[in-house]
Amino acid sequence: GGTATKTQNQSVFSEISFDMLDGRLVPLVGLRYFTDKRSADTYSGATTNRTFVEGKPDAWTWRANLSYRATDDWMLFVNAGTGFRSGILQSQAQADAVTADGVPSAISLTPDKLRNFEIGAKGTLAEGRLQLAVSAYDIRYTNLQSAFNTTAGLAAFANLGDATTRGVDVDLTWKTPLDGLVASLVANTNTSEFKDVIPAFAAANPGSAAGQRLYNTPKYNWRVDLRYEAPVGAEGWRIYTNGSVGRTGAARNASPGIDE
Repeated sequence: GGTATKTQNQSVFSEISFDMLDGRLVPLVGLRYFTDKRSADTYSGATTNRTFVEGKPDAWTWRANLSYRATDDWMLFVNAGTGFRSGILQSQAQADAVTADGVPSAISLTPDKLRNFEIGAKGTLAEGRLQLAVSAYDIRYTNLQSAFNTTAGLAAFANLGDATTRGVDVDLTWKTPLDGLVASLVANTNTSEFKDVIPAFAAANPGSAAGQRLYNTPKYNWRVDLRYEAPVGAEGWRIYTNGSVGRTGAARNASPGIDE
């Protein structure tokens, strides 16, 4: 047996930006239309025993950005936008098994979407020796698609509900007093949770209940890098060396019986 999947997508995108206040304020807006024709042809045993499913999702998405150069050294910015992911295809038997458990489903799932909002600042300190970028973001997912464990024992898929992620990103670079030595730090901390989950979905998959943290989403991560560069001899040779250390927080696993 096997499955042959075909995807044909098309999109049109346009954006415009312009300068205001002598270039210190720059707004930008963009719009995108996306259409996706998808099909899956599954057969088992004889090639006459086959199932064909297809979906034709489409969506409009947008993005907007506003940046403001408050001083020669600092810029403030706001980003916002939306995203789209085509619906998963599955067989009629899978869809029926999910529906029998009280969770709405179909051979072509409803596409999930996201809305992102971010605000931040980037600039330099200490006469340019210190570069800092920091931002806070808020992401909202709707109609999130997920695997579903049916009581019939058939692996399937469904739209579980909504979810949110909020966090802070930091990026810091320091040109140390030691000539050629540069230290940098990148870090993130965040919170995330499922929201408005279909009750039957949460009952069958308690790990995806409202208030639970999203799967595969570490609570934090950070990395420190040291880079050193120096000349060697009179022939223009240079040596480079670098080292790094980091840590990533625990993340939940969607597999039954495994959490973090």
